[in-house]
Amino acid sequence: MLGFGKGDIKITLDKTSFQPGEIVRGMLLLTLKNPQNAKGVRVILRAERTVSRTVYSSGVSRSQNDTEILYQQEKWLDAEKLYPAAMLQYTFDFGIPNPLPFSQPGGFMRVFSGTGKPKWYIDAALDIPGGFDVSKKTEIKVLG
Repeated sequence: MLGFGKGDIKITLDKTSFQPGEIVRGMLLLTLKNPQNAKGVRVILRAERTVSRTVYSSGVSRSQNDTEILYQQEKWLDAEKLYPAAMLQYTFDFGIPNPLPFSQPGGFMRVFSGTGKPKWYIDAALDIPGGFDVSKKTEIKVLG
């Protein structure tokens, strides 16, 4: 059942745990309640982590959390058009980098200030200009 929004996205993956160099294969099911003009359907493979920083303002310090994007690969699965009130199905695949770019000496890990292991996500959306996207974000595990 769809909520109060414009529609829903479901992401189905062959599996949810991967080694560097493996392929993430999945299916995206987009269901719309009403026709929508959109820029397209996109899916992103992303590695990110939360970092804490101390911010000073007027002599007062406070902790601020930010998200650092460590890796991102984007694919467009469909183009700009009027999307019908229907169920639309798309398949996608991404290669997990090998080696992981931010775990190598001299790589991103030395640049970013975050601690802890990065979290990996598949993030999918129907990109609606000037409005709220229909979107879904699913966590995957990348070992290594």
